[in-house]
Amino acid sequence: MCGALRSLYKTLLIPKPTPTQLAEAAEQDGCGMVLTGHTLDDQIETLAMRSSRGGGPGMAGIAPATLHAGRTWFARPLLGLRRADLRALLRDRGVAWAEDPSNRDERFERPRWRATLATETDSTINEMLARARMEAQRRHRRAAAAAAVIADVRVFDPRGWPEGVALIAGGGVAPEIVAEAA
Repeated sequence: MCGALRSLYKTLLIPKPTPTQLAEAAEQDGCGMVLTGHTLDDQIETLAMRSSRGGGPGMAGIAPATLHAGRTWFARPLLGLRRADLRALLRDRGVAWAEDPSNRDERFERPRWRATLATETDSTINEMLARARMEAQRRHRRAAAAAAVIADVRVFDPRGWPEGVALIAGGGVAPEIVAEAA
């Protein structure tokens, strides 16, 4: 698709690449960003898998962008698009895509969830996505609060800390967060 859009791109054929392998390949080419083909269906599958494990912080789902190892961005521009809609768009434009055979191999967790989710109603899926949006917003608020604390140089002067607040040894934890946990 990038070729059709006249974008600079490189297709890598690395069986089951790790984020580190992808980041290293990008860095070798002087690129600071890797675009993935994750779709809304991948998001839904991820949420179902994480929910089956008890939820927690991962219930925000796949982030639209993440910084790997402080150097390489992983962006997921197709997260809002359903897999079937993406395939229809590609077919309409005459663009071929590669299918990973493991996507159908039910020895793996994701294809098993894919089969299960195919029978779910739209309302169940929409409810999962709404919960993920709320968790993502909560995570964003916490990150913004932590960034504000880090940016406030007064935080690192212990003379200004409220009574009972201390940094944890080896921590790097903002005092407000330590106080909140105490």
